[in-house]
Amino acid sequence: MKKKITSLQSSLTEVAMQKKRVCIIGGGSTGLCCCRVLLEYNNCFEPVIFERQSFIGGQWHYQDVLSIDNNKQDLTSSVYPNMLTNIPCSLMQYSDFPFLSNRSDSYFNVHDMEKYLLQYVQQHQLQKYLLLNVKIDHVQELSIDTGFNVTYTITTKHNEITTIKQQSLLTNLSCNIDKAKRIVLNETEDYCQYIEHFDVVCVCNGHFSKYYIPDINGLIVVH
Repeated sequence: MKKKITSLQSSLTEVAMQKKRVCIIGGGSTGLCCCRVLLEYNNCFEPVIFERQSFIGGQWHYQDVLSIDNNKQDLTSSVYPNMLTNIPCSLMQYSDFPFLSNRSDSYFNVHDMEKYLLQYVQQHQLQKYLLLNVKIDHVQELSIDTGFNVTYTITTKHNEITTIKQQSLLTNLSCNIDKAKRIVLNETEDYCQYIEHFDVVCVCNGHFSKYYIPDINGLIVVH
């Protein structure tokens, strides 16, 4: 009986030591928080954040239209330069990372929010689990036990990250990602397509990557 219990304990320990690989789609506020929480469980999870753009922050990174045209990027943020948060900072902040500011105003602008997210990344060293310029092409669920195959494309030609002063911490990524686990499907001068297996997929790409302007009579005249 003791041998059986010892054998069972050994098996459970072995299972616990096998890290679950987690694909996190989106490097905005939700994707960053998801990665941080997973890292709390030491040696249980191996997260990878896939971000479509060459910057993090999701909706909280303002994209200038002229910059987008020059760098041939997609418009994925719907914010405008003077936008303020619509709920107080006390509710916007992460529970484990209060806003680092002595200002008395309760509502921050989009640039303050981006700085806050970058400070959060630095605090928890999340840049080590981040891949930029990645488009998720396909997610295939195999089964509950065997996980997912994720096909994605990394763009190599256009990368504006070195021109973004606030996001300079991402220029020298010290990556913890095991690149040996991905298989090359297609490779050109501009991009490389891979397929990789993950145990879990977390979709954190938000709902506002495409802005919506309603059709209102006279709106063009006002502008």
